[in-house]
Amino acid sequence: MERWRKLNRILILGCSGSGKTFLALILAAAVQERLPLPSLGSPAVSCPVAYLDWESCQEDIQDRLAGLYAGWEHPASPSLFYRAVRHPLGEIAPSLAEEMRALHVGLVV
Repeated sequence: MERWRKLNRILILGCSGSGKTFLALILAAAVQERLPLPSLGSPAVSCPVAYLDWESCQEDIQDRLAGLYAGWEHPASPSLFYRAVRHPLGEIAPSLAEEMRALHVGLVV
């Protein structure tokens, strides 16, 4: 659990098809639901999670989450705050930060 407290930024890089989205969704679901991960245990706290998506669509993300939850044998799939994004992060950061605060989001993917 101590390892989770030290994580505040993670950069996931890789080629297309390497599993970056699945890894990000695993981390998002674990944080939102306090689900345990191998070698990390359960997150110290849970919080709402937002998923900002420049590449995919909400249906694809929900399908992947449903599969992950089935693998965890967890009864429900999470309801992440999903946002399709088409502008550079720098352009939307100020308004996005306000929105995340209003939604009490503690993790942005």
